[in-house]
Amino acid sequence: MRYLFSRLLLMLPTLFVILLINFVVVQIAPGGPIEEQLDKIASEQQSLATQGFALANLNYIGSAGLSDEMLAELQTRFGYDLPVAERFWQMLSRFVQFDLGESFFQGQSVMSLIATKLPITMLLGALSLMVMYAAGVMIGLYKARYHRTMGDYLTTFVLAILHALPVVVLALFLLVLLAGVGTWQIFPLQGVVSDNFAAMNLFDKAKDLLWHLTLPVLASSLGSVAGIAYLTKFGLLAEFDKPYVLAMRTRGLPFSRIIYRQVLKNALLPVVAQLPMVVVGVLFTGNLLIEVIFGIDGIGRLGFDAVMQRDYPLMFGILYVFTLISMLTQLLFDLLYHYLDPRVDFAHVG
Repeated sequence: MRYLFSRLLLMLPTLFVILLINFVVVQIAPGGPIEEQLDKIASEQQSLATQGFALANLNYIGSAGLSDEMLAELQTRFGYDLPVAERFWQMLSRFVQFDLGESFFQGQSVMSLIATKLPITMLLGALSLMVMYAAGVMIGLYKARYHRTMGDYLTTFVLAILHALPVVVLALFLLVLLAGVGTWQIFPLQGVVSDNFAAMNLFDKAKDLLWHLTLPVLASSLGSVAGIAYLTKFGLLAEFDKPYVLAMRTRGLPFSRIIYRQVLKNALLPVVAQLPMVVVGVLFTGNLLIEVIFGIDGIGRLGFDAVMQRDYPLMFGILYVFTLISMLTQLLFDLLYHYLDPRVDFAHVG
């Protein structure tokens, strides 16, 4: 309990430092929401001019640019009429109350946008983790039992290819192969649900959702199977030579029973230790490209749009939620690791 309380307290300065660093980076970076608006206006004027509209020759107020009053209004709207320190303090004061402010360009509160987009990202990440760890552990178990056989060498070759392929290449390959771009049209090209999703019953909705998410899940998970498989394999091989395994084999216990009831739990401890980083990577970084490629309207795509539009409240809101979830995930898996291996006591580490 003391360790849990200290870890929860440590989250406060961690959140503060992360938000401060990102706030400073944003302040010194070129461009901003006002410049983004001005660029949009300039591009619209140029587009109209190329279509034959000579705005400069018309009595059009936009042809002369924004007036000082309109620029001042934009400064006030985006909060740039306040000193930098005051803007940062106001942001922290709101974040403590989970008031993440309003999006500059979406016309909604940041919290409502995150709450709308987060479920599909969490579902995609959860399915990817399930496939990743199920396949990784099973392949690692197979490689350990049939070490230095033809099956071991063949799986090594396949895992090396999957591990070497970037996520973008793997996703495009799956689209070309299985989404009808070049060969078979087995899975949909983009999107999460079908057009008649609302008229389906609950079972058909679940089936339709899984059908649409099959390719994104495979593209997100297959490249990470190799690491889990090798952690499992070498963890099992290390356990096979330990005295308690040799003693059970001497007593005549079936080897499969020894593996599944005794050895596997100890061998998976390194796999569990890697879980926090894998979970955070899959949920909050790996899904960005997947959502963009497959047209999934999730939190990764929302963050990408926020960065492109310089939507600072949305950027900081997503960062705040991601950081908080990441730290809670790390804490949860630390407690899980202590449960699996009571010899590890994080409260007395160091």
